[in-house]
This record gives sequence, structure tokens and C-alpha cells, in this order.
Amino acid sequence: MDNQRADEIKALKKLLFSIIRNMPHDTAISIINNIVNTDNNEALNRLYLEITDAMLNTTRIVD
Repeated sequence: MDNQRADEIKALKKLLFSIIRNMPHDTAISIINNIVNTDNNEALNRLYLEITDAMLNTTRIVD
């Protein structure tokens, strides 16, 4: 895969994450569940894990 294509994929992942992250919690969870339950596609499953990890790592816990 060439560098431009890799950069485009990274940019799309960041865009998707930003959109999902700014939605209400229930909607974001529903979107992620739909991604993983749509197909038994390994690429989608990796994307699901990346987004889930990113959301967990950027979540601020409020006491």
C-alpha cells in the first residue's frame, strides 16, 4: 500500500471517530454495534476495535 493511500485511510478513520465521538452515547454505541454486526468482515472488526479502543482511551471519567 502506498503512503498516500495509508494517509487517506488514517484520515478517514479519524473523521469517522470524530463523528461518532460527538454523537449522543446511545447513538454512538448503536453505530459501533451496527458496524460489527453488519458482516463477518475482519477489516470491519479491526475498525470496530480501533474505534472502541480510541473511545475508551479518550473518555473522561467524571466522579
